[in-house]
Amino acid sequence: MPDAVSGIDDFYQTPFVILPLNEFQRLNQGERIQLPATDLHHIRKSLRLRGEVLIHVTDGVGNVLPCKIADDDVTASCGVLKPEKRPMQTLLIMAPVKKKHLEIMVQKITELGVDEIHFINSDYSNAGLDKLERLEKIAYEACKQSKNPFLPLIKQFNANLMEYPYEEESTYFWGDWHTGETLDLKEGTGNMSNSGFGFMNGPEGGWSEKERNFLKNRFPCINLSRNVLRSETAAVVGIYQLKQYIYYRSDH
Repeated sequence: MPDAVSGIDDFYQTPFVILPLNEFQRLNQGERIQLPATDLHHIRKSLRLRGEVLIHVTDGVGNVLPCKIADDDVTASCGVLKPEKRPMQTLLIMAPVKKKHLEIMVQKITELGVDEIHFINSDYSNAGLDKLERLEKIAYEACKQSKNPFLPLIKQFNANLMEYPYEEESTYFWGDWHTGETLDLKEGTGNMSNSGFGFMNGPEGGWSEKERNFLKNRFPCINLSRNVLRSETAAVVGIYQLKQYIYYRSDH
């Protein structure tokens, strides 16, 4: 990531701010702007940074711009924009789980770099889904904390596993402790997608027999753990394995 910020090698030591696209474009065009009050408060009060401060600003779609906050709290760009290349996309498809577990899961998979989160219906899901705005805010804060320049897209589908609109160009996996037929991702490099990967994760009640049969007949099952995992833990492990496989593939 440091190479995406015009050679400035202290990217991970500087505050990270996400701006709406129009505000980001103004900065990139040389205008001086005021940062949102919450970001200024965090930088000046929480981090206790005084005077001129180097920060990095993103638009949430991969562009990162080095900037400086002056003594009067006005921000201006101080380097050249260099877009960060988006890695091969990763998608989580799952039924909602209980609110407190769901929020932690969204935070962690955002830190890992998930690109999209799709919520679907499931036979054994007993948790509803609150407004997506709360989860989007959690993802926003997680991106700032982890310095991830790609905000994930969060969607809700009124569809079950069988009705979900799968992309032909993508490769999908699922994880479930009920089956012994599992795949090591590094062994499955034969006909993998060059477009993206999706991981389908069961609800707290697990997949129904109908759902499991559908998955077994269409998609490979990856080995998450020797132990039985909570649904939100399985989602984090599944996305982590996909991201690790993408990194492995890019190196070979």
